Amino acid sequence: MSNKVNKILMNKKEQWANEVLDSLNGIKKASPDSDLFNKIVAQLPTENSTKIIPLSYLSWVAVAACLIICVNIYVFNATLNTTKQEQELVTTTTVLSDYSIYNSN
Repeated sequence: MSNKVNKILMNKKEQWANEVLDSLNGIKKASPDSDLFNKIVAQLPTENSTKIIPLSYLSWVAVAACLIICVNIYVFNATLNTTKQEQELVTTTTVLSDYSIYNSN
C-alpha cells in the first residue's frame, strides 16, 4: 500500500517539476544596455590616480607594530609573575593559619 502512495507522490512531484521546467521554455536571455561597458570603464581609476606608499612610512608602521607587541609581551609576563607571587602569598598565609603556628591570643 505504501508503495502505491509513494508512486503517486513521486508522480505528483515529477509532474510539478516538469511544469516548472516547461514554464521556462519561452524566457529570453537578459541583455545589458549597449553603453554599460563604457560606464563601467569610466568608473575605473586611471593609472595616475593610484597612490604609492613610501617605504619609510611602511617601515615606521612596522616599528610601531613591533613596539606594541613587545610592550604587550612585557605586560603579560609582569602580570603573570605578579599573579604567581600573590598565589604563593595566599598559600603561605593559609598554611600558617591552618596550623596555628602563631597564636593570636
